[in-house]
Amino acid sequence: MLLAVTACGTGGSTRLSCSVLKFGAAMLLAFAGLFLTGSPSAAEESPTAAKQPTAGGHLLVYPNRTWATFPSLQAAIDAGNVAGISAVVFYDKYNYDSTGATLTYSVSQRCTGSILPIEHRFPNFPNGWNDKASSVSTRLSPYAGCNVWMSADEGYEGECGNKWIDKHWDLNQVPYGCDNKASSFEMS
Repeated sequence: MLLAVTACGTGGSTRLSCSVLKFGAAMLLAFAGLFLTGSPSAAEESPTAAKQPTAGGHLLVYPNRTWATFPSLQAAIDAGNVAGISAVVFYDKYNYDSTGATLTYSVSQRCTGSILPIEHRFPNFPNGWNDKASSVSTRLSPYAGCNVWMSADEGYEGECGNKWIDKHWDLNQVPYGCDNKASSFEMS
């Protein structure tokens, strides 16, 4: 990764070779993530409690529900886009502040942009992320076209937000105050 950043930072690289280096670095991160991940759960879309990561750093949940941590939010998003498409980021701080912990979910397909059908469901957050999110954004590049509906309890129960949102800098300001309350979510 440092080699790609250094090579792209020199004035002699062409745009194409810089893109190739960045893509190669993202592929390397994604490949390394496969060996650093937990096992997916067959019954749930989220990692099982026994094999979940703990909060901290920049966590990525892959489309197959395995996970890996990364040194930066951008590295997690890039790896998610190699494996599928990074669709949503939850931040443990307000105003999309990535100096704290982040949780990115990568999905296998874009959302339709309509409320129904609900394309992606996550009945629980990984360990350490239950009741932790303070801001959220689905406005990533490339844009997956998703909106998120958060619930206060696992299994999509409990009021928390009670509306589809694509981003919000302070989850305390959504209806029913969702700051540090979200325990499950759906995307459409």
